[in-house]
Amino acid sequence: MWQRVIVDNQVPVERKTTQYLDRRVDTKDAVGSFRHGRRKPIICIAHQPFSASADRHGYHSVEMYARMGRVFHRETAMNDIGLFEAIYSTRSMRRLKPDPIEDEVLEQILDAGVHAPSGSNFQNWAFLVLKDREDKRFVRDLYLRYYRELERLGTIPPMSEIPPERMRMFESAIHLAEHMDEVPVILLACSGTDFPTYADANNPRSITATLHASIYPAIQNILLAARALGVGATLTTLHYFFEDELKARFGIPDDKEIAGLIPMGYPRGRFGPTTRRPAKEVTHWGQWGDIRTS
Repeated sequence: MWQRVIVDNQVPVERKTTQYLDRRVDTKDAVGSFRHGRRKPIICIAHQPFSASADRHGYHSVEMYARMGRVFHRETAMNDIGLFEAIYSTRSMRRLKPDPIEDEVLEQILDAGVHAPSGSNFQNWAFLVLKDREDKRFVRDLYLRYYRELERLGTIPPMSEIPPERMRMFESAIHLAEHMDEVPVILLACSGTDFPTYADANNPRSITATLHASIYPAIQNILLAARALGVGATLTTLHYFFEDELKARFGIPDDKEIAGLIPMGYPRGRFGPTTRRPAKEVTHWGQWGDIRTS
C-alpha cells in the first residue's frame, strides 16, 4: 500500500494521515529553493517499510525522499495514479495554462525520462528546457510559419474539409501553434546522430531506427511522468522543418538530433480517457492476417 505521508522536514514513517497542515513548513533541507510559507506542505508518497533507509529513530529526511524521486507538492501529490491509469489517460494536451512548472517537478519528470532503455545502453540523449519568453516566441514563430505552409501545401487539410470527429484535434493543434510562446516550458529532446554498433554494417535504416528507439521511450516516460504529476504535454515533430534554425539559436551541436519538441504546462482541459482501436484488431497471431475477432 502506498501511504501519503506529510513531511515537515522530518517525520516518522509510521505516521499516517490525510490531513493537510496549514502551518508553514521548514523546508531548508528540501530539494530546490523553497522559502518559508511560499510553498504548501510537502507530501511524500512513501512505500512501507523504509527501515533500511531510516535512521535509528525511524525518521526519513526530505533529502532522502527527494533522492528517491518521490517528493511532490500538495497540488501534484494528489495525482497518485497507477501505471495503467496513466497509460489510458495520457493524451496530447495542447491547450495549456501559462502557470509556471516548478523546477523540482520538471526535474522529476526528466529523471523518469532517463530511466528509459536505450540502444546498447549508450544513453546518448540530452534535453533542453526552454523557459525564456523570447526563446519561446522564436520557436512559436517558426512552428506557426511551417504549420501554415503545410496547410498551404495541403498536407494539413483546411478546417473546412476536416470531418466533425477530427475537428477538435485540429482546433487544438492550431491553438498550440498560435500560442506556443505562452506555455511555461518547451522541451527539446535530443538524440545522437550515429550508432557506433552499426556504423560499419552498411545499413543506414538500422542506425535511424536504433537512434529513434533510444529516445522515444524516454519521451514516453516523460509524458507518463508529466501525466502522473498533473502536467500536460504533447510530442510534436514539426520542428524537423526548422531544426537547423533551432540548433543555431540554442547552440545544439551537430552530433545531436532534435527528436521531439514537447510543449508542457498545466492543462486547461482534462486528461483522457484516450480512444483507440482495440488491440485485437491490429494484432496478428503467428501469421500476418491471422486476427482473432473474439
